Parts: sequence; structure tokens; C-alpha cells
Amino acid sequence: MKLINKKTIINILFILILFFSVSVFLFGISVTKNKGMILPFGIINITSGSMEPEIVTGDAIFIKKVNATSLKKDDIISFYYGNIIVTHKIINISNSLITTKGNSDTSLTEVISLNKVIGKYTGIKVNGFNKFVNFIKSFWGFMIFIVIPISCLFLFEAFDLFKNIKAKRENIKNDTEK
Repeated sequence: MKLINKKTIINILFILILFFSVSVFLFGISVTKNKGMILPFGIINITSGSMEPEIVTGDAIFIKKVNATSLKKDDIISFYYGNIIVTHKIINISNSLITTKGNSDTSLTEVISLNKVIGKYTGIKVNGFNKFVNFIKSFWGFMIFIVIPISCLFLFEAFDLFKNIKAKRENIKNDTEK
């Protein structure tokens, strides 16, 4: 029975870090201002307290693309309001207009058209996760969580390749000497 060696464990860890980082990076950039969602799911960083106590400042919420005509009262949606992204609860839908409001008493009511809807809140949130998402989207976060793991995997595999080539050459040399 073969035991898992140290290199395999390191490779698995690098792959997991890379997969997680790329996922967060893609989800984080999947919702761009005035361009909609690139992927079917996205992460929205909550920057105001208008949805407290359900969703608080600093949370990262996961949203999914939806057909705006399938939305109903009390759904929580993210939408464009001018050039900012807002996340509020639907309080009324009439014709092609949606009226939304945050949970807090000081939150204002917004009326938007269906085409301004980015996505619907999935119910999944991570408290304070937006700090991590913002870091991964930064230059240093990209370097630490994406470039360095890819480089390490490449170097480990290149080292193994050269080690195997050297071993084969020695085997061939030993076979020809016999």
C-alpha cells in the first residue's frame, strides 16, 4: 500500500488554495458596475446598514441571476440605482416597476425598472468576508493567492519532470553499460 507523500499533500493544498482564490476572485469581479453579472452567481459587498439586522455592513452576500419577471414581494435583490449597487427587499411590484426598501427605519424607498435588477439574494452570506474578497481583488491578494500558488505548482512539477528525465537517462546509461 502506497502512502501519500509530502509532495502530493503540498500539491493538493496549493490546488485547493488556488481553486478557492480563483473562485472568490471570479465571484468578486462577476458583478461589475453597469455591466451586469458575468457568471450565474456573484458576490456583493454590503457597504451600508440599510438591510440591518438581516444583512450588515461588511457582509458579503451571494446573489444569483434571475429572470426579473419571476421576482415577488419580500425577495431581496441587488440592483443598479444610478451608478451604485443597492441590495434591498421588494415591497411592491407593479407592471415593469419594482419598489424596494431596506430593513432599517431610515432606509429610503427606491422604484426601479426590471432591467436594473442584477440578481436575487441566495440567503448565503459571510460576515466580514468582503475584506477578504477586496484583498484578493487587490494586486497583492492576486499575487499571494493566485500567482504564487500557480508558480509553486509549476516549479514543483518542473522539478519532478527534470528529476524523472535524469533518472531515465541514468537508467539508459546503466542499461547500455551492461
